[in-house]
Order: sequence, then structure tokens, then C-alpha cells
Amino acid sequence: MSDKTIYHYSQADGEYLGDGQARPDPMDPGRWLIPAWATDKAPPAPTSGKSRHWDGLQWVYRDIE
Repeated sequence: MSDKTIYHYSQADGEYLGDGQARPDPMDPGRWLIPAWATDKAPPAPTSGKSRHWDGLQWVYRDIE
């Protein structure tokens, strides 16, 4: 079984924190365990002056203040 990349985000505001690897689900072969405050949807590329945030459905850019 190949690795599955997941993307961690802040519980407070959804800001992208970094990536990691999901673990296989031992109870359901072929599925992955994705922890709270993570998604398997990749964030968009970094953009100058913007931060990347998960809004519960998708990644969005926000202005850096």
C-alpha cells in the first residue's frame, strides 16, 4: 500500500501548518485514517502576501496582516 499525504491545519483558524502521512485503517483495508485538523486535499501553492487556510470544504487564501 502506498503512502497517503495529509495536510494539517490550525484548529483555531484553519491556517496550513504542514504535511504528514496518513496511516492505513487496520479495520478497513484500502482506507486511511485522517486525524482531526487534517485533510487529504492539497493546499494551493504559496502566494506572496497570502496565507492558506482550510475553510472546512476547501483551501482559501487570506491576506497576511
